[in-house]
Amino acid sequence: MPITTFIDPAKLPNRAQPKPEFDKNMGEYFRQLPQFGSELNGIVADLSAVAAGGAYVFPYTFDTATADADPGAGKLRLSNANLSSATILRIDVLAQSGVSLAGVFDALQAVTSAIKGAVRIVKQTDPTKWLLFDLSSIGTGAGYRNIALTYRAGSGASPFANGDALMVYLDRNGDSGTVPGATELLADIPISASTVFINALNVFDTAHDFYMIVLNGIVFSAGNSSIALKLAVEGVIDSSSSYTTVASGSSAGSTLATQVGLYSGTGLTEASGVIEIASINSANRIKAISSRLMLFHSASANPYYSINNTGFFNKPAAVPSGFSLSATAGGQFAGGSVRVYGVRKS
Repeated sequence: MPITTFIDPAKLPNRAQPKPEFDKNMGEYFRQLPQFGSELNGIVADLSAVAAGGAYVFPYTFDTATADADPGAGKLRLSNANLSSATILRIDVLAQSGVSLAGVFDALQAVTSAIKGAVRIVKQTDPTKWLLFDLSSIGTGAGYRNIALTYRAGSGASPFANGDALMVYLDRNGDSGTVPGATELLADIPISASTVFINALNVFDTAHDFYMIVLNGIVFSAGNSSIALKLAVEGVIDSSSSYTTVASGSSAGSTLATQVGLYSGTGLTEASGVIEIASINSANRIKAISSRLMLFHSASANPYYSINNTGFFNKPAAVPSGFSLSATAGGQFAGGSVRVYGVRKS
């Protein structure tokens, strides 16, 4: 309801007015005073939030639901009830002010960098309550957007309650500026617990045509260990008999297996090196896999080994989306990290 008393001089109390009119205006003045104070506090909170900075700033209302659906005009929701664990921001195209953000979202999605920008969400009435995420992609829904997030920082695990008035800051990142042949980090996978598999099933893309999988100080648990590689197609590991492992300088013949063997032996405790994969996005019959690994056997009199292997993935129509490394024969990956680099194609 508009606060007419404070903007219409004729309705302000004035001693020159007849007493009945003065009493009426004074009563209306006091009646609207709490609403005026509330709205003034809201304006001050908005200005405090805006003063914190941001390329694009828009008001929204928080909705505690997590389902993949339009939260409603002027509303947003996160994909996890523990807000700092959310990986998707579901935000209506219309801000609380009625302004459409469709163009802003399109501009963010067009950024060529892997991290397209940042989303900072601040409570209007208490700027000490906030969350900050990096955004990597924007999916289009009917009247809303699904923004893929990675949590960076915040004032707490879940600083917002249902119905809270929020300010949303959208900061655009710069374009990658990459050129053909540029090497880019696509994934960094730390190994913090023993596991038989290291999976990156959707790390390959159409922008790169050569990949390097770098093993950094991989540590193995006790037991025999063999290292093998399989490729994934559309995010699913391909275990068909489409692989060939070839010793250096040898002829592969037509012997096919369900994986490319990178090493098979006993007592393996450490490994470092690189696995290279070429022609992933081509229709060539040969999708080439080669490895150069340095191994350490703690129980061997001659503990250091150099292993060079090559292999092929013989599925011309398949476009691999990623890979899976396995450590079997009783051993497991127990430490270190795996980084995946892609070379941008022309």
